[in-house]
Amino acid sequence: ISIDKNYIVGATGVLQNANQIGYGYEEPGTTVKRPDGEKLTWKFRAENVHDFAWGADPDYIHESVKIRDNLVVHYLYQDDEEYNDNWKKLQPIMTESLKYIEEHYGEYPYPQYTFIQGGDGGMEYPMLTLITGKRPLPSLVGVSVHEWMHSWYQMMMGTNEALYAWMDEGFTSWGSANVMNHLKAVDALPGDAVDNPHEGSIIGYINLAKSGKEEPLTTHADHFNTNFAYGMAAYVKGAVFIEQLGYIIGTEARDKGVLSYYDAWKYKHPNINDFMRIMEKESGLELDWYKEYWVETTKTIDYGVKEVAQEGRKETKITLEKIGLMPMPLDVTVIEEDGTERIFNIPLRIMRGNKKSEYGETGFEVMEDWPWTHPTYELVIPCKFSKVKKVIIDASVRMADLDRTNNTWEK
Repeated sequence: ISIDKNYIVGATGVLQNANQIGYGYEEPGTTVKRPDGEKLTWKFRAENVHDFAWGADPDYIHESVKIRDNLVVHYLYQDDEEYNDNWKKLQPIMTESLKYIEEHYGEYPYPQYTFIQGGDGGMEYPMLTLITGKRPLPSLVGVSVHEWMHSWYQMMMGTNEALYAWMDEGFTSWGSANVMNHLKAVDALPGDAVDNPHEGSIIGYINLAKSGKEEPLTTHADHFNTNFAYGMAAYVKGAVFIEQLGYIIGTEARDKGVLSYYDAWKYKHPNINDFMRIMEKESGLELDWYKEYWVETTKTIDYGVKEVAQEGRKETKITLEKIGLMPMPLDVTVIEEDGTERIFNIPLRIMRGNKKSEYGETGFEVMEDWPWTHPTYELVIPCKFSKVKKVIIDASVRMADLDRTNNTWEK
């Protein structure tokens, strides 16, 4: 990039002639030797990328953080008394974010990343993002986390965004919510961490499903009837897809699968079948039904507790009903009068198995599987009806059930 020499430039790739350029890119202790003339030529090199971007401004402040020997993160932002402090606070927060991201989604393999003030919101590129800088700190952190997460879901994976936008934006949104929740948990951001940072996405998806504007995730990105349907499908339904998968196969198996997906498919342009195959291997369960219902149709989930009644002298019969057209395995929580809590897992027969318990000491009891064709299911538990206080379908709120009012029965 040849440009007037008073401009500071940030770009995809590593600057090859830093000691000719200066502006904070040169190695500490070295002398900058600029060539004569009115222009400087900046030479950047990037490997294993499918796009690039650059930004330039004579007024940029350039700061950098060396996170490790093979990674430097650059921050280029305009001098503004009101927002400079936020850009400085952003730097250690993004270092903390990267620790969490690499642990859960895979190692960042490139030698640099650059946050550049510019653009009209936030836009991701390999090794770089353009973001608007005049933001409160939580907003600045939020957009920075989201755009950097795109380095995993899109920049390294390289999925076809025209066909699988939700595998890019949806997976990124899911990962970003986890990172932001972590930052609150370690007091890097104000606010309290929550048990499920994806409830908002589930609510957003439910609003989409009830709007009458939902289209299948298989719809080509350019062919959605409305921008609303595209945006909600790509960002929201895509995020719910992977969070809900944790409910189906267990969080541990899902999270291992996410790392296996990164290891197996970075730089290789995976599609949804490649992702599902990884998840089937990690969980030992059959998952084609989940892909077919959630991705290829707009059928919805709705389960309810239909009846709770005495069954014999020492047992209670809980009748569950499948009201929606999409089948799901269920975790059913039964709370007794003395506070005792028991969880019963009902697998789907088409899963060919069940997830491992993920409820700590409470654990769960695996019951007979539910054939997807059957509208009702009788759950008989060894507990007198008089002792049952409450029955809850999906107490963890990870299933995108369209009507949760019928998920709970209470004496």
